[in-house]
Amino acid sequence: MTKKITTKMKVESKPLYYLLLLGLTIVLLAGCGTDGMSTGEGGSLDDTPYFEGMIYSIAEGGNSILVIQGIEHADIPQSEWQGKEAISFSFDEAVTFYDKEGNEITKDRLIKGQMVRVYHTGTLAESYPMQGRAIAVQIVD
Repeated sequence: MTKKITTKMKVESKPLYYLLLLGLTIVLLAGCGTDGMSTGEGGSLDDTPYFEGMIYSIAEGGNSILVIQGIEHADIPQSEWQGKEAISFSFDEAVTFYDKEGNEITKDRLIKGQMVRVYHTGTLAESYPMQGRAIAVQIVD
């Protein structure tokens, strides 16, 4: 008799199990959205490595920026930022630029002294400053 009760309980709990599993799946999928910024090729920037710092310089032609962490302003001599984390990022026409709110902008909105978050490929040349290729650039301050 105990066995029949146990079997009956298992049969009745299966719909509840599937209902809970469906609910959990919906909740998890709802959290898979992005903040609207992408790599420019349709991919999300969620898992993309990034570097935050101040734009110290912009190359003539605007195809690269030197970003340094831990400096208060961009009008300091190189001797004062030597030894700090610094990366020179190059970019091509595929790079996407964003303002603080995540709206797409053009690269001419970047200026020396701005705080930026540069999403990059993850491959950095071991030099000083390091060198990498940007995927997207967002102004953060």
